[in-house]
Amino acid sequence: ATMKTYWRLQSTSICLFPLAVVSMAQTPKEKLKEQWSSLTRMDLYFFLPFCAASYALLTTAFVIALEMTSLANAFILSNLASLVIILGKLILGIQILLLEGTGAVIGLSGAVVCALAPPAVTAETTRRVLGALASNQEQLGDAIAFLASLGTAMYLILAKKLRYKMDLFLFMFILFSLASAFLLCYMTMTGEEIQLSTDPNVGIFGWVNIVPDRLPLELYMAIVCNIVGTTGYIAVMKYFDPVVITMVMLTEPVIATLLGILAGVEAMPVGQIIVGNAFVILGSIIVISSESKKTESIDATKALKTVEDSSAAAVLRSPKIQTSHKSTTVTAEESLTKVIWKPS
Repeated sequence: ATMKTYWRLQSTSICLFPLAVVSMAQTPKEKLKEQWSSLTRMDLYFFLPFCAASYALLTTAFVIALEMTSLANAFILSNLASLVIILGKLILGIQILLLEGTGAVIGLSGAVVCALAPPAVTAETTRRVLGALASNQEQLGDAIAFLASLGTAMYLILAKKLRYKMDLFLFMFILFSLASAFLLCYMTMTGEEIQLSTDPNVGIFGWVNIVPDRLPLELYMAIVCNIVGTTGYIAVMKYFDPVVITMVMLTEPVIATLLGILAGVEAMPVGQIIVGNAFVILGSIIVISSESKKTESIDATKALKTVEDSSAAAVLRSPKIQTSHKSTTVTAEESLTKVIWKPS
């Protein structure tokens, strides 16, 4: 499962490379210089790698947790990013709107209702649950699932910070490249079998095999799910808060179910799942609507003080002002007043 996650990151990085090159080629040089000059050393050497590591964490932790705990626990605990972000805001003293917090709680409640719906019992699910309970790994699996929520929260917060400083496709290319490198290091350290080959099971390029569950599947995951889906989330972060993105992510299973029903490959869900999905949609709508009620305050005191100081200095350097009848010395404050209020 971890190898398939690595294939997804690697294939997405490869697909993003030409898009990043074309996008940068079409961007004016002045804008590129402005973007790169806005990046600090902390952005390049700490925040950007940490953002990629957080993305690698969120994509891997859920997969690992599934092997150690129940599907319901893994789903619930890996989708608490909105509450993590809100809790972080409270700790930092950042104002939270009532609608924002209420919507997040309602949406997550709906996700919990869906996750706790009775699943179809199969031999495989029974074996997995019993195996997890027998080996006392369920609590560890729950903790790993919660790490996915922490990873999602950190990834979205850092992505919003870095997004406007870099070209979108360049940022996503670097993100997926670093995330795949971090995951490969993790796989190496944990002793997972890895080969520098195209072996369909353990080769790091195993996804290039032209069989239905390798190359076609990975290209679909890379292009549709990551380039269109994940990149789309990052693109709209210019306009929305990270907590909104986390709430929209909760609606993915809802939309997938509806599409499956329309395509005739998914049965109509039971009443409990319908109620849960309704709560998810309602919570998401509330959180998104709360964004329209937010205002951003900008402290312009420092900028105004700089302008005043510059104007005053210019007046002091200028010659004394003489009247036509007699010589009169005009103070810098009076001159500045006359310059500012001079009639047009």
